[in-house]
Amino acid sequence: PDPVLGIGIQALPTDGDLDREPMTQAPMLTLRQGIPWPGKLRAVTRERDASAAAMDASSVRQLQDSALTVVMAWLDLVRTREEITIVQETLDWFQLLSSSVESRYRSGRGHRHDVDQLQVEIGRLRAELSRLGAQLAAADAGWRVVLPGGPEEIELPGPERPWRVPQDVTQETLDGSPLIQMLAAGAVGTEHRIRASRSGFAPDLAVELGYGVRRDSRRDFVNAKLALSVPVWGGWSHANRVDSATQDAAAASLDVEGARRQVHATLQQTLAAHADASARQLLYESEVMPNALAARRSARTAYESGGEDIFTPIGASQRALAVRREYENILAQRRLAEARILALGGRLVSARQHKQESGDRNE
Repeated sequence: PDPVLGIGIQALPTDGDLDREPMTQAPMLTLRQGIPWPGKLRAVTRERDASAAAMDASSVRQLQDSALTVVMAWLDLVRTREEITIVQETLDWFQLLSSSVESRYRSGRGHRHDVDQLQVEIGRLRAELSRLGAQLAAADAGWRVVLPGGPEEIELPGPERPWRVPQDVTQETLDGSPLIQMLAAGAVGTEHRIRASRSGFAPDLAVELGYGVRRDSRRDFVNAKLALSVPVWGGWSHANRVDSATQDAAAASLDVEGARRQVHATLQQTLAAHADASARQLLYESEVMPNALAARRSARTAYESGGEDIFTPIGASQRALAVRREYENILAQRRLAEARILALGGRLVSARQHKQESGDRNE
């Protein structure tokens, strides 16, 4: 507690002439300092520190959630861009096929409905490109969700900088989880609140020093006092505070354990989704997509040689287009799983970088 400085007069009579008793009167300057019982102030300080740590962890958690929202929108943007590239490539392929179909028709080796059917597919692809263009514009605006410092705070993944799942990801996630850190700090705070409440039963000390000035020839004097405050009437109040803090500590401990189980379960589910997406990505890259493109080439060759009708290359091209778009969805699912893993462990965006950049902007 802060010291208390006082100024007064000692032994001032309540009646009569003040000048008749100059021997007893003296102006006084006093200084009083309260001294808490050992450990009381430390417990209160640690409780406040734990509360501040819980607030910091809560801020980190909100920051990770915001960053995850940005990543989801960004992945949607990337997928849409890739789909536009794939659909445009398929449209170019159909337009090349159209030249061959029209040549066959003019030479009498084809049918008019082949030309018309191919134009239908070309029109559908152009309409799909228009839809994807509008979706791209919406995704480009949506991914720029307001984040302190902007989206550049996040290390967005890409071919040159893929995300890697740490080998000991479970322990790292549990250690770095903002949710667990927030609840653990709150639990530590309740333990210190128990100690602070129990210290309320202990007396507090106060030391008072005074300096008196004589108005005559006598010497000045000094007073010294030691006071002890005994918590007699507030005992019931302190007992209730101890009981309340004890119950809160038990509940906080259960919350921490529950959060650990929750984070662990969510992590295992996300890891399973990541493993599934990674396996499917590898399968599509090594087998499904190469075979789909090879089937498209052979279907065109079969049509041009007269062995198949126009629906064979159209169907093969549609299947190749669907396979390539499925691959982009799988890739987005894998990246989203990685982002969720990093967010669970509080590593998707750097809280230290966020604080530094926020401070720079405030300056």
